[in-house]
Amino acid sequence: MSSMEWSGCSQTTPLPELIAVAREKRVPLLYDEGTGRVIDISRYGFEKKETVRELIDAGVDAVACSTDKLIGATQGGLIVGREEIVAKCRKHPLMRALRAGKESYAVIAETLRAFVTGRYEERVPIYRMLSLSLDALHERARSLGATSVIDTRCALGGGTTPTETIASVAIHVEGNANEQYARFLKNDPPIVGRIADDRFTVDMRTLLEEDLPHVARVIATH
Repeated sequence: MSSMEWSGCSQTTPLPELIAVAREKRVPLLYDEGTGRVIDISRYGFEKKETVRELIDAGVDAVACSTDKLIGATQGGLIVGREEIVAKCRKHPLMRALRAGKESYAVIAETLRAFVTGRYEERVPIYRMLSLSLDALHERARSLGATSVIDTRCALGGGTTPTETIASVAIHVEGNANEQYARFLKNDPPIVGRIADDRFTVDMRTLLEEDLPHVARVIATH
């Protein structure tokens, strides 16, 4: 007997068909985009999918998405689209109970400003990671004093791109993989690596500049 493996939805209705049905039935179309894809991340090697702006331009009446994930702000959600629909959501009694605080508004607004000004690769950590070239990642690995550098693949995480990976670079810390995993995790601050093919590795794309001295110190004490 043959087996079948499913990943995600088994079938998806094309967006133009959904828009056509909504227009025919004269009902608004709400699209749960989910991740907050405000820019095209195919430039980093992922599959091309519609951004929030492209969904609105295509005829979707309202789009719901997260403010964390691909936007990179605090946890929360957005509803964008036709003014009258957003206004109805704002007037709903639940809005009083679920409304965000001023701090959340400030963080989300400042993060979105980075996209409007084209500075998201500078100011939003996830895009600083995604924008690093393989040459830059190899240089980062060498700067840490690693003796074993390997080419690898890394995932964006969560439900954003569940089956997709992009090229990356990792250091292989020699020794018992489980012991090295525990040793790095006990560091202050903890360093989370990954065990692959019985090797403990730390992916260079997942590190911020301020993380590098901590990783270099743990490697040096091996």
